[in-house]
Amino acid sequence: MKRLTLVVLTSLMLGLVACSKPVEVQMLSGAAQGTTWHVSVWSDSAIDTERLQEEIEAEFLRIDKMMSNYRQDSIIEQFNRNQNPQAIEVGEEIVNLVNIARQVSQATNGCYDLTVKPLFDLWGFSKDVFNAPL
Repeated sequence: MKRLTLVVLTSLMLGLVACSKPVEVQMLSGAAQGTTWHVSVWSDSAIDTERLQEEIEAEFLRIDKMMSNYRQDSIIEQFNRNQNPQAIEVGEEIVNLVNIARQVSQATNGCYDLTVKPLFDLWGFSKDVFNAPL
């Protein structure tokens, strides 16, 4: 009798679980860095998607203010415009990025060139206007 009761209870529990509504995938999206982003979120526990959306947008804004080549006030643009040979403070993330770029340049025997900014501007990529140089 105990075995039958256990089997019945187990069957009922499995039936209830099978009938429960599956967890829905939450879709978040926005614009950043001249393009769009999309995040799919799935979790058994509750998620504050509005807060998550705000945090994602805040992180993209932080990165944009630091590394955007579309913003004249970004740290990387200030670094690129600097004509002074003196060192300037740019922060650890940009220093790490430059170090990685150097490693990539070395690994590709110079095919990747971190100093391509003048050519980028010459061809008009910084203003989204193609401009073949003469």
